[in-house]
Amino acid sequence: MQGRNNYWCKVVAKYGKPTVKILAEWLTEKEAFAKEIELIKYYREQGFKLCNVTDGGEGTSGYKATAEQIERNRLTHIGQPAWNKGAKSTEKHIENNRLGHIGQVAWNKGLKVGPIHSEEFKAKISAIHKGNKWRQGLPSSEKQKATASALFKGNIYATGNTARRTWVWVGTNTITGEVVKYVGKKEMLEAGLQHSNIIKCINGKRKSHKGYTWTRELWSNI
Repeated sequence: MQGRNNYWCKVVAKYGKPTVKILAEWLTEKEAFAKEIELIKYYREQGFKLCNVTDGGEGTSGYKATAEQIERNRLTHIGQPAWNKGAKSTEKHIENNRLGHIGQVAWNKGLKVGPIHSEEFKAKISAIHKGNKWRQGLPSSEKQKATASALFKGNIYATGNTARRTWVWVGTNTITGEVVKYVGKKEMLEAGLQHSNIIKCINGKRKSHKGYTWTRELWSNI
């Protein structure tokens, strides 16, 4: 109801909120405003009682709120949950967002995260830890062994020697059904994919990555 005139609010309170449908579009805002003025005038002449209190065509393009208005709006929203809190994006929305960002430079590219240490500080830390073998040869405690065992229990990919194991990463587009394959982790990364997110998809912790669902196969099995 915010921003609406009193008559509009009374009509909605009596008959309920209207169902809004877009019936036509214009190429420019100027054309749309002109059509708005024309329609308001037409329906008034036909005897309809409209909720519009002006002749139309005003719009708010280019309007800049004052510092006082901005502060008042900020105070009004303090303590209120975000309008989109808990809302989940659809697969189509995720795919459209991905396509919209292709070729764009990441907003945080080049930004350094965390404290920036001087070269002198880095050299000092390096000298302190050089030759540090305090954990070498020390056996793991029973608690550490139990924790590691629980983490890797059921992990069939850790069975045997995996040093030379090469995976084929298979992605299926969630919209088109297109299937893509990348041999090895290097090829996957060169395609702009995140290894950790693909692993989450395989483990069932994530539905898709970059618009694809993921599985993997051993190169030797293909």
